Amino acid sequence: LSGNYAFHLMAYRRELLLELGGLRPEFDGSQDYDLLLRAAETHPVVRHIPAVLYHWRQHETSVAHSDDAKSYAFEAGTRALNQALSRRGLAAEALEIDDLWRGMHVIRWRPVRAAEITVVQVQSGDTGSYRAAFENHDLETPYLAVLASTLTELAPDALTGLCAWLTVPGVGLASGKLLDSEGHIEYAGMVYQDGSPIIPYRGYPESEAGYLAMTRIVHNISAPHPYCVLIHRELWRRLNGLDCRYTGPYALLDFALRALDSGWRAVVDPQYRWRMPSSLPIAAGEDLSLFGRRWRKRLAEGDRYGNPNWRVTDSGVRLSE
Repeated sequence: LSGNYAFHLMAYRRELLLELGGLRPEFDGSQDYDLLLRAAETHPVVRHIPAVLYHWRQHETSVAHSDDAKSYAFEAGTRALNQALSRRGLAAEALEIDDLWRGMHVIRWRPVRAAEITVVQVQSGDTGSYRAAFENHDLETPYLAVLASTLTELAPDALTGLCAWLTVPGVGLASGKLLDSEGHIEYAGMVYQDGSPIIPYRGYPESEAGYLAMTRIVHNISAPHPYCVLIHRELWRRLNGLDCRYTGPYALLDFALRALDSGWRAVVDPQYRWRMPSSLPIAAGEDLSLFGRRWRKRLAEGDRYGNPNWRVTDSGVRLSE
């Protein structure tokens, strides 16, 4: 819903194309994106082959050479995306992001009501009391927000806007973007690598878009930030909340992986931003050991929302040599 990252080399079953009615000429220029959005609504099993199978040629009249070569293509893509939001009954509008390359979108949501969110504040820096913060809360509202006590919301609708992602069927967790006191990235999504969560582009200026704009657009993640996350009540109840064996924020990372294994998804949306005065600790002794023992096999397989060709560091994402 941020843009067509599947691009051109796609294989479809013929019966699915017939069911969908094929390409629609009114979306010429982005007919592949429109087809992909419609196909996704049939819930097909989609596989990705992580290998370089083709190259994209550049011609002076092609989009590969200049964004302005085919403006109609990007306009068609935005129309296709807004039609998809409407078909899916989502109270949102897709707009192109002005200061990124063409074809990248932000989703403007109708915020949920603040009264629908229970906020649990956890004390920054005291990892041992993380889980204890939940003990005196009865979750009667549709959504739960877990926020560090030192976070400052950078827009009045950050919490209610981010929470709107939980109205998408199957989305159970959502995190926003965290910036330090100098406006540098503290979190815009985490990736598991070699069994540990890594934050790409941490310390970079907020203007750094990163690989495929990963610090600027909404995307699926395996690791929401334990100090800035919204949780769907139904998911919380199905999983019986946090595992009581953890005391610190690894309880939330464990919860998120259990959610993924239960068929729920987590997202990060960088348009919703918070300021944090200092880095917030995540690792905590025995919690880290417990997490490693429980998820070692799963994490050894790699992050399902990563790419085996990536090598991720705080400095960003690059292709493995």
